[in-house]
Amino acid sequence: MFRAQNTKRLKRIAIPLNNRSMLCQLCLKNENLCDSHIIPEFFYKPLYDDINRYLQFSTKPKIKNIYRQKGIWEKFLCENCEKYFSRLEDYARRILFGGTEIEISQQRGKIVLTNLDYSKFKLFQLSLLWRAGASKRPEFSKVNLGHHQNRLRLMLISQKPGKAHEYGCILTATPSLSELLSEFIMAPDSIKVKGHQCYRLLFGYILWVFFVSSHTSRLSSEDLFLSEYGSLPIFLENNKSIEFIQTFVDQLKAAGKLD
Repeated sequence: MFRAQNTKRLKRIAIPLNNRSMLCQLCLKNENLCDSHIIPEFFYKPLYDDINRYLQFSTKPKIKNIYRQKGIWEKFLCENCEKYFSRLEDYARRILFGGTEIEISQQRGKIVLTNLDYSKFKLFQLSLLWRAGASKRPEFSKVNLGHHQNRLRLMLISQKPGKAHEYGCILTATPSLSELLSEFIMAPDSIKVKGHQCYRLLFGYILWVFFVSSHTSRLSSEDLFLSEYGSLPIFLENNKSIEFIQTFVDQLKAAGKLD
């Protein structure tokens, strides 16, 4: 038999679930978390219908199409970190869709944007990769950054974009498929490119290929990635990019998800 101890009765206070503080994945502080987008919401706007919905579908026939609103998000950033990312997103949006004065030239097989703020745009790119790796959403399950996840977090929190080759990103535009791509955001996948681990995402009419390996310094970074001088190459479509997109579309058709 157990005898109860004489203790003071503690008064319990109920705390609403949505007001409980949780760990911010970026600054690692216990704060109230925001509804944070993995891919910035402005990339979803071309997909929205008249009541701000977009259609999410899978290449797997048994998974039904569903309507969603406001893009894919989850609670993992505090208000301060959310505002920090919002500033980076605003700068990137104005670079890609107009609003900031830059120079554009066309070269063989690519267009080149110059006069970019290297730190802002590179940190924006790093934030995309970090968010994809930090997300627990099934759409981003193929992004497994391992020890690079925390290294990216430290680069972001200290606002140090690193060298051009560090987590460099190749951008490819496909003008011949622009009408089709305006209706798509594609979940990332994992590929190997000349011995480098890469993650490939498709959104904003552009194919983004992030290089995540320890030997990217061997690459000709100024020709491939955003340079530290503020020059950003966007490569024009090639057989590989078109084949990749066509394969994705064929899979959707085979699953009965597209006409």
